[in-house]
Amino acid sequence: MAVLAVLIFLSFAVTQHAYGDIASLPAVRTLWLGILISVALHFFMFIPVHGKMMAILGVVLLVNAGAGLLLPAMPLDVVFVLDGIIKIVVGAILIRISPTDF
Repeated sequence: MAVLAVLIFLSFAVTQHAYGDIASLPAVRTLWLGILISVALHFFMFIPVHGKMMAILGVVLLVNAGAGLLLPAMPLDVVFVLDGIIKIVVGAILIRISPTDF
């Protein structure tokens, strides 16, 4: 397992040396936004169990990731931070309205 970790680290180091900041490459940006869209879509499967909040969460996350795709000038870091804030806020709301006493 340690060998795999070293190989992954070396591949990142070589890539960064060759291309600079790889997060600025269009393909990497599109890949990350695609991952965020996939995560947003998976929340729709939880609607029967967790209710309408999952639909709201999925839609808001899709809008956030879609904005990142449609607005290439928008920094990827902003999309990531908004994604995290949205998930934290909705998670706090779900805990607050939960019938279980935490």
